[in-house]
Amino acid sequence: MRFKSADKITAFVDNTCYECERSYSSPSHLINHMANIHHIHLNPRPQSDEERPVSKKYEFTYRRLTTYQRVLFGCPSCWFYSYRNLQTLAKHIQNSHLSLIPESEQMPEYDTSLNKNVAEQDVLKMWDEISTNLKKFLGTE
Repeated sequence: MRFKSADKITAFVDNTCYECERSYSSPSHLINHMANIHHIHLNPRPQSDEERPVSKKYEFTYRRLTTYQRVLFGCPSCWFYSYRNLQTLAKHIQNSHLSLIPESEQMPEYDTSLNKNVAEQDVLKMWDEISTNLKKFLGTE
């Protein structure tokens, strides 16, 4: 049985990072963000599957500026989407996609001598430099 478009809910599938809630224009941009910022490495969807499969419930729109009734959070690695919240998407990604990647590749590198994340050390060093320069500028040092 085919459903008419009028019977479907118009939905926009958003590419939102479940870690920081930033939205991206495409699944590939979201995958790059998650790898570069959160060190979460995901595989892209197969190239042969360029369009989202037809849904009985939703009529998908691919433009953020069009009128839609519902926002869905889409997985960048498959066709899964969540209507409820980003936690459902996070659980899906962790259970369906991250279990395939060795844990050592999912975690950021740590400097064990100081037991702090390397990026955190860089930020603290920059903060110290900025703070020192500001004190010199204000004449409070």
